[in-house]
Amino acid sequence: MNISKRKQGILAIICTIAMIVTSITVYNPREVKAGQSDAASYDYSSTAWLGDGAGGGKYNNKYKLAPLRGVSNIANIQKPPFATADGIYMALATDDVKKVTVNGTETSEYDMQGAGMLLHLAAMTEKYNDILIYNSKGEAFAELYGLYADGTDSGTVEPVEKPAAPADLKVSFNEEEKTCTISFDKVEGITTYNFYVAGNKIGTVPENKTFKISDLNVEEGKEYIFGVTSVNAENVESNKATTKATVPVFSALSAPTQIYANISADEINYTVGVTQAVAGAEGYKFYLNGKLVRNIGIYQVISIEEMEKYGLKRGEVNTFGISAYKGNEESAITELAVNVPAKKLFENGKELIPNDRKSYSGKVGEIAGGNPLDVQNPITNIKFEQNKWYVVKFSVTCDVDKKIQVRVQETVASHNEAGGHYNVALKAGKNTDVIIKFKANESTDKGVLNFCMGYVENTVSKEAKMDISNISLIGYKDEPQIENMSEIKVDGNSVAYVSNVTAACITNYSNKNGYGYFNAVDKKAYYTGEDKAIPVSDKGLDLKSIALSVTMTKGASIRLAAPTGLRFQTTVESGNGIAVDDILDLKTGTVKTGTLITTRRLYEANDNTLTRDSDYNFLDIENDGWFNDGTKTTTGKFCGSIVRIKDGNYDREFIAVGYATINYSNGVPKTVYAEVTVNNAKSIQYVANKVKASEKFSGYTAEQKNIIEKYIANRKEILE
Repeated sequence: MNISKRKQGILAIICTIAMIVTSITVYNPREVKAGQSDAASYDYSSTAWLGDGAGGGKYNNKYKLAPLRGVSNIANIQKPPFATADGIYMALATDDVKKVTVNGTETSEYDMQGAGMLLHLAAMTEKYNDILIYNSKGEAFAELYGLYADGTDSGTVEPVEKPAAPADLKVSFNEEEKTCTISFDKVEGITTYNFYVAGNKIGTVPENKTFKISDLNVEEGKEYIFGVTSVNAENVESNKATTKATVPVFSALSAPTQIYANISADEINYTVGVTQAVAGAEGYKFYLNGKLVRNIGIYQVISIEEMEKYGLKRGEVNTFGISAYKGNEESAITELAVNVPAKKLFENGKELIPNDRKSYSGKVGEIAGGNPLDVQNPITNIKFEQNKWYVVKFSVTCDVDKKIQVRVQETVASHNEAGGHYNVALKAGKNTDVIIKFKANESTDKGVLNFCMGYVENTVSKEAKMDISNISLIGYKDEPQIENMSEIKVDGNSVAYVSNVTAACITNYSNKNGYGYFNAVDKKAYYTGEDKAIPVSDKGLDLKSIALSVTMTKGASIRLAAPTGLRFQTTVESGNGIAVDDILDLKTGTVKTGTLITTRRLYEANDNTLTRDSDYNFLDIENDGWFNDGTKTTTGKFCGSIVRIKDGNYDREFIAVGYATINYSNGVPKTVYAEVTVNNAKSIQYVANKVKASEKFSGYTAEQKNIIEKYIANRKEILE
């Protein structure tokens, strides 16, 4: 719709509304024909804005509002979310509008919202427009008058040609699926339709014409007006085709009729479930003392240990609950009072290995590959209590040289943090007595002591006869003292003591920070994990998390010693209290440090990335000396230089990346790189200019000044 003559116009709205609130009578408005009102007789002292007042709306012009007696509210020209077109909103005494006429002709160009009506501007095609609104309490009369700010005639409003509205609208509901489906006769040439409920636009009608009840913002059991409009290619929307329908009261998902909770004989687990499936349910939710624990099937085994994390109280009555659910719908919760037995007290010095599991004899077939679990003897359901001490003892003989692995685990699938995996080397025909002492880091009722006799440490196992005897596992309240044991420490904490253990895999400490561990005993770096054994000497293990950090000093400097060039400085922080002389000792090669240098152009052309594996041209300059050799600090500094730079390249920018490569004794190397940006790229000419401009330049020798001057002047290659 457009308003002829001018873009900047003021629409004066003059309204008179009279309501007959007793019996229905015929109200005779003052006899005014369209186009004959006297605008001068109205007061335009009140002002408002068309649209949002921000300059962007179609009708965004200031206008005069002339409220008359009996008019409770006449709002701005607008297009609110519930409306299909721009219009004028008028508050009414009731919302049961029966009929609306404009200039004597009935129109459907309006939307109802609450106790008000939005009359479309498209309905008002004359300069003066007389409006009659019929409802159960009588008639309301309003007149709209168009006048420009300068008093000139506004002319008539050109109506918008709308597409036809859909016909024969019907609404149906699916109570089981909780959906609403509409049907209607399509309009020729129209492919897009909008759906409305109670004046609110729900959205575009999908191909299946079905909507979820939850998306309609309706209440069950209430009647609503449903509407559909057609939208043409010019995005013009038709009048609404409407019908009334009552939203049914949907049947709620039933709660389980009866639930159960059975404890296992070892008092480790509960099996919870429903005695009879709930019709239509997708699954069930298990609650503990009113708190959701997890989704379950018709039944579920849940450990007491897991439920303790959700507030299970041992030795008390707890409330178990189960509800049914389907999609987002959930039934009421059916509850059951459960008297949970008290936790068994820790028994100091108690043997935890059953008598029938104290020995093992068997043949282990020849194994050329695989893993330690190819042949195993697991003893399960061992109760570990956090912060209590445990001692594992056993004797083992084998008729061939062989390695086995002993695992202390929280469960079959996970490993006790203070236990880990321990390798034992056996000599043919020789008896070996093994002791492992550890402090439990977590409590569990499902601990495992597992003897793994398959493929260990890349060794080929011949066919062997294995005999394990005197298997014992005893728990202690206080640490038992056992002589001649090797201590295993991780980051200063004692995690185990061992005897006749050749290697350890500290599983739960594996790559805690991504860089593995430095063993202060043998000055070597190690990965840890199930297949990453660390040799254990008589002195044990003193593992410290490797926390290397590598940084570049900002900018660059001139190397003045022959051969001269551009020099970049790198700092390596060993971290975690590890002395530089230990981990960064150039003689041991545990950590190799160096500098990568390339041109800025190549660096940027390769995604600002430079590593030792980069496939473009760069220098890899290995560090061969530290600034602070002989000092017991955790920081080391070194330089890498590009020398003999050709004349013509003095203004070429170079960039450097410092690195530290950790060479693990039981795994592939890993490199830590300094983080750099292109801002750190420098040319030797740029640096020489900075040096000359500095206060320190005056202290340089004549020879050094000459070198710097040549780089600034970009002279021929400097001879060295």
